[in-house]
Amino acid sequence: MIVTTEIRIKDKDFSSYLDKRAQLESGIILYAYRELKNPNFYQIYETTSKFNTHLCREFNILSRTANSIIKLVEGDILSYRRCKEFELENKKNQLGQVRVRLKKRKKEQKILKEKAATNTITPRQLKRLKRLNNTIYHLNNRINKLKQGIRKLKRILKNHEVHIGFGTKKMFKKQFNLEANNFSSHAEWKKAYEASKSHLIYSVGRSQETSGNQVATFKINPENGTLTLRFRKEQVKKGEPKYIAM
Repeated sequence: MIVTTEIRIKDKDFSSYLDKRAQLESGIILYAYRELKNPNFYQIYETTSKFNTHLCREFNILSRTANSIIKLVEGDILSYRRCKEFELENKKNQLGQVRVRLKKRKKEQKILKEKAATNTITPRQLKRLKRLNNTIYHLNNRINKLKQGIRKLKRILKNHEVHIGFGTKKMFKKQFNLEANNFSSHAEWKKAYEASKSHLIYSVGRSQETSGNQVATFKINPENGTLTLRFRKEQVKKGEPKYIAM
């Protein structure tokens, strides 16, 4: 069973911590994305385990946090490739269907053209011939567009290209209509777009660990229904508590 829970946080210290953590993790996610989408990733790091160690050293984070980020980005990249593979098959099917339609229309067009050449065509058939010419023209354009799309998708899959926009596509498109989206300038939109990339905290749970994992736990008190959310801090100074909870 999957349960979606929305929490409104009133604790300012906890809220401030989550904002800082989201900024940290979002930056690491973007870094991991740039590295993992590189076709030469395994030549550089050999294994994801070594990349995990690299993230821990580079950003001073826990191994479990690094693992969660790697799993998230790997999932996004795999999802992107699967979508492109599905899109490629879909376009191939569409191309086949359009070609069948074009073949039928051309066959009918040929018959009507022969009648027009011998001046035995009726006014109704002549009108039909004009519509067929127009339909065939658009079908040929459709075929050319599908072929271009197929070539592009094949190139993306062959070269292991990945194009994922963090910060949502909706926010990205707002730059093209600034005034309607309450932005006074492109610079203002860019600031909001960059901020929209820094909102994610991702944690992969483990069945061997109770209520989450070593980094984040989410517990429900069965007696009164209260929730407790606890994080292990990533960068702890000497003498500071390792955990923060609400």
